Amino acid sequence: MRKIGIVVQRYGEDIVGGSESYCRQIAERLAVSFEVEVLTSKSSDYMTWKNDIKRDFERLNGVLVRRFASAQQRCLTDELYQKAFKKDASASVGMDWVVAQGPYCPGLVDYVEQHGEEYDAFILMTYLYYPTVAVSKVVGHKSVLIPTAHDEPPIHQAVYSELFSNAAAWYYLTPEEKSFVEGMFNASGKVVGTGNGGVGVDVPRDVDEGVFREKYGLGDSPYIIYAGRIEEGKGCGVLFRYFAGWKLRHPGDDLKLVLVGAAKMPVLDHPDVLYLGFVDEVDKFSGIKGALALVQPSRFESLSIVLLEALRSGTPVLVNGACKVLKGHCLRSNAGLYYANYLEFEKELEYMMTHPDVHGRMGELGVRYVDENYSWDVIMGELCSLIDRVAAR
Repeated sequence: MRKIGIVVQRYGEDIVGGSESYCRQIAERLAVSFEVEVLTSKSSDYMTWKNDIKRDFERLNGVLVRRFASAQQRCLTDELYQKAFKKDASASVGMDWVVAQGPYCPGLVDYVEQHGEEYDAFILMTYLYYPTVAVSKVVGHKSVLIPTAHDEPPIHQAVYSELFSNAAAWYYLTPEEKSFVEGMFNASGKVVGTGNGGVGVDVPRDVDEGVFREKYGLGDSPYIIYAGRIEEGKGCGVLFRYFAGWKLRHPGDDLKLVLVGAAKMPVLDHPDVLYLGFVDEVDKFSGIKGALALVQPSRFESLSIVLLEALRSGTPVLVNGACKVLKGHCLRSNAGLYYANYLEFEKELEYMMTHPDVHGRMGELGVRYVDENYSWDVIMGELCSLIDRVAAR
C-alpha cells in the first residue's frame, strides 16, 4: 500500500474552513486505498497561528495526524506588504511574506527533509501558506498541488510561480480554477486533473427545517442564510449593508438574515439578524434546507463547498457575480442568481420571494447539478489515479 503525506495549514474536526474541510474529507476517503498521514500545524486560529493544539500525534477517523509547532505568530506588517506586492518583488521577498503570514512551521519542513523518502507521494493544500510553499521545495517532484486558487493579489507574487513550477501535478476544483491557473502558469510537463469537480457533497439525512425554525424562534418567517467565516474578506460587510438597505426599503417585511459560523468582525445589530455562531452539522443543514436562499457574498472563492451543500439540499443560491467560480456554478446549474450591486441583490431576492414555482424548480436543478458533477466515486477515482501517476514517476 502506497504511503501518502498530506500537507495543510490546519486540520481537525472542529476546524471550520473550506480548504480545511475539503482536506479532511479527501484524507479520510484516501485512507481506504492508501496509508495516509496529515502533516499540519498545532494551530486552530489562522489569524494568529497560536499553538493551541498540544498533541504531537493523533488519529482521526483512520488518518494519522502529525502536528508541528508554529515558531512565531502571524506577523505581517504594512512595510512587508508594500515590498512583497511590488510588481518586481523577488521570490525571496515573497518568501519573507509567506513566513510572516504563517503558519511558520520549520519543524514540519525538517521532518519532510528527513523522512520524505518514506512517502510515495505528497498532496499539498493550499497554495497560499508556508507549509505548502516550503515543502514543495523539498518534495515537489512527487507532489500533487491542490491550489484552491483564484485571482487575488498574493498569487501574482514570484514565490508562488516557483511553487507551481515545483509541483509534479496540479488538481483543480472547478473549470474556472483550471482556466485561471493554466493562464497564469506553464502547465507543460505537469500531470493535471480535469477540473470538472474536485469535491463530493454529502448531506445528512436527519435534517428538519421545522425543528430548526422552532429551536431558533424563526416561526414562519422567510430567511436567507450565510454559513462560513464571518469576516470582511468573505464579503460579509457588504452583505450586512445590503440587508440593512433591504430592511429600510421594505418596512414591515419579516425577512430574516441567519448567520452561521465564527464572527471575525462585528455582526450587524438588527432585530432581523440572527447570529447563531458555530452550530452542529444537523443544525447547519437544517437551516440551509429551510432557507429562501443561501447567500454567498465573497469575491474570492475557489469552489465554495457550502454553496454545493445548499444546492444538494434543494436550496437556491444568491451569489456575488464578481466571483467567476460562484457565477459559474449558477450558470451551469440554473439553480442560483448572481448580483453586481445592491439593486440587483434586491430584485433577485424579490423575484425568489414572488415566484415560488421558479424557486422550486431552481431547487430541483441544484440537486441534479450536484449529483451529476460532484459524486465522490468519480472524484476520488480521478484523484487516486493522479496520485498513482505521480508516484510511478
